[in-house]
Amino acid sequence: ASAGHRLVHVPITPLWHPRVALRTIAVAHALRAERATVVHTQDVYSNIIGVAATRLLRGLPVISSRRWKDEVPRKALTPLNAWAHRASTLVLPNSPSLIETLATEGVRSDRIAVHENFIDDAAMHLLPDEERLRWRHGLGIPERARVVGCVARLTPVKRHDVLLNAFSIVAHADPDAMLLLVGDGENRRELEAQVDALDLRARVIFTGTLPNFPLPQQLFDVALLTSENEGFPNSLVEASAAAVPLVSTLVGGVRDVLIEGETGIGVDVADVTQTAQAILALLRDDEKRRRMGDAARALVRARFSESAAVKRLLGIYRRVSTSPP
Repeated sequence: ASAGHRLVHVPITPLWHPRVALRTIAVAHALRAERATVVHTQDVYSNIIGVAATRLLRGLPVISSRRWKDEVPRKALTPLNAWAHRASTLVLPNSPSLIETLATEGVRSDRIAVHENFIDDAAMHLLPDEERLRWRHGLGIPERARVVGCVARLTPVKRHDVLLNAFSIVAHADPDAMLLLVGDGENRRELEAQVDALDLRARVIFTGTLPNFPLPQQLFDVALLTSENEGFPNSLVEASAAAVPLVSTLVGGVRDVLIEGETGIGVDVADVTQTAQAILALLRDDEKRRRMGDAARALVRARFSESAAVKRLLGIYRRVSTSPP
């Protein structure tokens, strides 16, 4: 809207509502009225509704998206979303690691094109040191502290329990280390209880959800992700944009961002000791942190910038709009 485009709102209902078929037809009517030439759906729900609506309009190309491996709000949506992918003109996974997943769902290889996530160009702006320090101070972080941080939903798949156990080792080895957990979710109370059991209350801060701008990763000295499953790790791209080195499990699309020994250190899933050692290796080496952070930021500029991504996406739109369905 801010760029001058007119937005059209078509109310829809939950998939299990008796009127969902009528609302899908309403979406199709809106697409016809707006003379759409390409439809691009963005998540599980819109994949299903959007693809169903475009199938009512013969010849209209539809692009569906895949930004997750097998996490869906409801398991019943998995086969419906797989159908939507198979019925799409093109499917855009955000990581090469998802190509095999799509193949198992029956999506043809010639209908898959990787379109990686990107970061808003404005997010590349870094705060001056004094503003960053004021922000840290406002959260209760001492000036001399070295901050290990994680931006992720507090859900089981992110394995914050492993993260906390690893940080317990770090905290005993480095009296200046602190942990900042940005995000919220169903596991928060359980994780807060784990913090108390590990006697880390003075060293761990739960911020809840923070605004995307400025990037909260600017508060970190090391960015951490201990997920057992990932599609494409936006939080690591954002940390890289903030010139912060990474420590992460090498799952899903993490390898697209974490270049071993260059932008960070990879660890095995649920390996507490290895994770702690990787964190300490970076906290104890200022030069390595700086070098890896600079390399990570350069990688984002080259591969994950908004301007580069929009150019690639426009090329995809042009391609499908001139190809036979």
